[in-house]
Amino acid sequence: PKNYSDGSQIILNSDRLVLNSKKDDILLYSTTNTEIYARGDITLNSESDVIINGNNIILGVQDNKAQYPTQPAVLGTKLEEILCNLFDALSTFGNDVSSAVSTPEGTPIAALNVAGAKLGGKITDLLSKIENIKSNSVFIKDNQ
Repeated sequence: PKNYSDGSQIILNSDRLVLNSKKDDILLYSTTNTEIYARGDITLNSESDVIINGNNIILGVQDNKAQYPTQPAVLGTKLEEILCNLFDALSTFGNDVSSAVSTPEGTPIAALNVAGAKLGGKITDLLSKIENIKSNSVFIKDNQ
């Protein structure tokens, strides 16, 4: 780079570069940034896990990198649990009120009142869990 003038550097320039380790790891370290750029795809393959670790995992930054995405990723298992609990509560409520009748006309329906109170309590409990379905470290670009 034209703006780099201090210290030593190694520049490799070829039609193709292959780094191969026969027995152990390939390690890249930097005191500032490590960047991989390609005009085409970047592919990571593994016969085991692919691990990306950092304080925040940012997916989909803008071209100028001036604005990071602000939409936190949803933790799918937690969201599924909350939605299942909500649907179970609504199903139970529907079953409870499906046979409620009022006699004499105009009087409170006790079964409906009890079912409504139970549903209200369950919804309050589920609402308190919504904050925990958002990841604190993985943020994704909004679908706009």
